[in-house]
Amino acid sequence: EGDEGGGDLEFIVDALRSNPKSAVLQEHAVAALRDIAVNSETRIRARELGMLRLVVDALRMHPTRAGLVRVCCEALRNLSAGDGDNKRVLGELDACALVSAGITRHLGNDLLQVSAAGALWNLSAGNNSNKERCGDGAVGALITTLRAHVRSSAVIEAVLGALASILPGLVPKMGGSASPPGRVLPVIAAMRIHLNNATLQLRALATILSFCKLDPDERQVMEDSGGRDLVLMTIDSHHSHEHIHDLAQRLLVVLQEGGQAKRSPVKRLLR
Repeated sequence: EGDEGGGDLEFIVDALRSNPKSAVLQEHAVAALRDIAVNSETRIRARELGMLRLVVDALRMHPTRAGLVRVCCEALRNLSAGDGDNKRVLGELDACALVSAGITRHLGNDLLQVSAAGALWNLSAGNNSNKERCGDGAVGALITTLRAHVRSSAVIEAVLGALASILPGLVPKMGGSASPPGRVLPVIAAMRIHLNNATLQLRALATILSFCKLDPDERQVMEDSGGRDLVLMTIDSHHSHEHIHDLAQRLLVVLQEGGQAKRSPVKRLLR
């Protein structure tokens, strides 16, 4: 079985290298890699064969082809899952920026948004360098996706998972950032719409907590938008969920710490 898998990878490498300008061929080859890159042995072998660069090159060469961009993101997600070496290599190949660009270019494609958010999530998880590589570009793209797909629980769960992974690595670098406040607003909107979705609520709380640590102005946005009451509603709706309670209490403490801070002119951001 291992030899057969290795043979499949050799075949895919040949296909990717044979005609890089053919988006159709690249899409089929990357999809085949995505489907088999589901265990550590295959991920290691793919790296040894130079396949990480081939996937990134396909994404870079064909940014307008939504189908190819989606399967590239899915392949990157699988190749970087739990593999620190692959995360490092892909980060150095600029995969984070290319995926972020794909999110912005194909904003209306919900399936692609889920795949791209999953790729950023895995690329950034446990890799501080990739969190920094994602930076404001990825965060801004993901926030735009939240606004555009606020009623899609699948998209929102994936996007919040990516944000919750990326943001903690940005706090030390971006504290006091000039980025305008209000990035918590689409997260708050998603929480209200999907109040009974425990997974989404947990990721939303983690995301808001990171935003509030990153930028004190976001704490004031939370207060002015009724975010504190929403956190209490979440606790009440998920009274038996220990992790939600823990994150919600931590967020309330952060909001309380900022309660005496000077108010910022953020009400214009609220509808």
